[in-house]
Amino acid sequence: MTRRRKILLYALMAGAAIAFCGCARTPEQKAARFNQRGKTMLEKKDYARALLEFSSAAKIQPKHADTYYQLGVAYAALGDYSHAVLSYQKAMKLDSNHNAARLKLAELMATSRKKEILEEVDRMADKALSLDPGSSEALRIRALAEMRLGDLEKAANSLRDAVEKSPQNVQAAVTLAATRLVQRDAPAAEAVMRKLVSDVPSAESWIALGHFYRLLGRTDEADQAVRKAAQIDPKHPGALFDLAMLQIRLKQMDEAGATLQRLAELPDPRFRDAHAMFLFNTGKRDEAIREFEKLFARHSEDRNTRTRLVMAYLATRRVPEAEKMLAGALKRNPKDTDALLLRAQLRLGADKRDEAAADLGQVLAMNPNSAEAHYWNSKVLRSERLL
Repeated sequence: MTRRRKILLYALMAGAAIAFCGCARTPEQKAARFNQRGKTMLEKKDYARALLEFSSAAKIQPKHADTYYQLGVAYAALGDYSHAVLSYQKAMKLDSNHNAARLKLAELMATSRKKEILEEVDRMADKALSLDPGSSEALRIRALAEMRLGDLEKAANSLRDAVEKSPQNVQAAVTLAATRLVQRDAPAAEAVMRKLVSDVPSAESWIALGHFYRLLGRTDEADQAVRKAAQIDPKHPGALFDLAMLQIRLKQMDEAGATLQRLAELPDPRFRDAHAMFLFNTGKRDEAIREFEKLFARHSEDRNTRTRLVMAYLATRRVPEAEKMLAGALKRNPKDTDALLLRAQLRLGADKRDEAAADLGQVLAMNPNSAEAHYWNSKVLRSERLL
């Protein structure tokens, strides 16, 4: 056999081996890969991609409770609380002892004002504590229900227990301080917050202290806390955002721009357009649009980035560019409700009421509860009545 034929044979064998390995991967392994990628996306706060990964895992393993729990986390982070609730409920149905899903669901339910729902939250917290007696999070969530039910002292006791069990639970300490404020005991609330930054000297704790002082109107102390948070963790998104807001208030615009640039460079997608928005709002609109365009080129799947770019185009009367972008989006996905809503607004502004109504009709057919679609549809109807 010639050397060339041997090389070809080895190449074919290697390719066959790779193909075999790919085909031999079990459903469990495939689901595990989707789940791991989803968790990585959650850590990066890329919730839309995390949702896609966990959805893929759920299709392969529809009886895996933790996948539905992670789906709930992603939905909640995106503000889709109805689907988050359904996902947590599914996780608990598959595994009645899934405490993390129970607590996340209870926390969402604790926002209700209905007595029977809040009493159910209390029972869910008790169940979580029976499974994990050291759970400070269960105590915190029980306290939320107790606060809603009007028993502030009982809530304070639950929160005090939560803080004692887990001093690093910043949310528990903040909620305890809020309870003391509601009870008109500002010194006790401040003592809780000062103890928090002493026990847990993290950026998150100092951010919370800054917000507390801002609430009390103690601006100088709030500003000091913000600077301390940014000093402790120069890459903490919340610390950088609060610092930028402080610099803007002090009219330190160059410093604010630099801070927002650092914030936008972090992997957190919530702030990727922070600097572009700052440029736009401070009159540097052409520069802002160039930055928006660069962001959209890198993150074309991000509908929020696309929406802000389209709105920037419209604000600067670059209507053809907005139309071209939306036409491309709808060509790729005719059911893109965000693009349809934007095009409806654009068409209404151009006095194309029938076309705008058609776009809004498509949105409402897919999502009858879309408040934004109903709002713009009312605008269309009002403009027709004025004719």
